[in-house]
Amino acid sequence: VRQFEDAIARIKKDGGKILCGGRRVKRKGSYVEPTIVAAPLGFAMSKEEVFAPILYVFEVGSLDEAIAAENGLDRSEGAWIVEDTPGEPSVVPGSPADKAGLKPGDLIIELDGERINKGNPLSLILRKRKPGDEVSIRLMRQGKETTVVAVLEEMK
Repeated sequence: VRQFEDAIARIKKDGGKILCGGRRVKRKGSYVEPTIVAAPLGFAMSKEEVFAPILYVFEVGSLDEAIAAENGLDRSEGAWIVEDTPGEPSVVPGSPADKAGLKPGDLIIELDGERINKGNPLSLILRKRKPGDEVSIRLMRQGKETTVVAVLEEMK
């Protein structure tokens, strides 16, 4: 119980916020409540062994920020290919993206060496290209960086 109380005190001191739990249960024996902690991105989780579950919920400002953090990128970088919705694939079959092997969940981070970010979005970079151009696409897929090549076509 003492280790748990120390861990909770450290979490509070380091900026974490206890959403629920975090207390010793007044009962015969030594019991503590399961705990949920809200923490900012980059928060150092307690590493010592405590004999009660502590669930960390990391606060993010947007989905883009969460995806970027998961992939170790600045939160303003990249263009994420969303997951498919019924009847509407995010990567159109037969398109240049499909032929290049792009998949839902990929995070495109560069096109021909140009970094994609809020000030330089993918749409702006693509406007500088024309049908027939071969482009190199650097992306993150399941935490690993890879590069694919696509040949641009006219939009149909």
